[in-house]
Amino acid sequence: MKTAMRFLLPVLLAVVCVAQVRRSSELTKAQHLLWSVERRTLAILRGGAIDKVKLTGNIAALTDAQKLDPAEVAIPTLIGSEYLILGKLEPARSAYFAAHRLEPRPEILLNLGKVGYSQGWHERAAHFFAQAVMLDPRMMKEVPEDFRARVSDALRSQDDADGANEN
Repeated sequence: MKTAMRFLLPVLLAVVCVAQVRRSSELTKAQHLLWSVERRTLAILRGGAIDKVKLTGNIAALTDAQKLDPAEVAIPTLIGSEYLILGKLEPARSAYFAAHRLEPRPEILLNLGKVGYSQGWHERAAHFFAQAVMLDPRMMKEVPEDFRARVSDALRSQDDADGANEN
C-alpha cells in the first residue's frame, strides 16, 4: 500500500501541474486576443472610417477569448463596445449586462446608459448614467451634454428621503 501511494502522489501532482499549465496557456491566449482586438479597434477609430468587416472579426476573436477566459470582465465589455460602434444596440446591451454581472464597474454602467440613450429609453439611460456618476463623478463628462441635467435630476432623486428611484 505504501509503495502504491509513493507512486500515486507524484503522478497526481504531475497531472495537476499539466492541467494548471494548460489553463495558464488558455488565459494567456485570451489576454493576447483581448489586447489585439483593443489595438485593432483603436486603429480603426483613429482612421475615421468604420470597417464593419474588421469589427465583426473582432467580435469573433473576442468570442473565442471569452471561451478561454469566461471570468474576464474586459471581454464582454469590449464585445459590447464593438457592437455599439457597429450600431447594433441590442447585442451591445446584452454584452454590457453580461459584463456588469461579472463585475459592476462605472464604465459599464456608463455604456449601458449610452445604449439606453441611443435607443431612446431616456428613463433607463438616466438611471444608468446616474449610477455611473455616483460611483465615479468623472463619468459626468462622458454623459451626452444635452442629457446632463436629467442625470443630475436622477442623482438628486436618489438622495431624496423616499429613497432611490428604482424604475
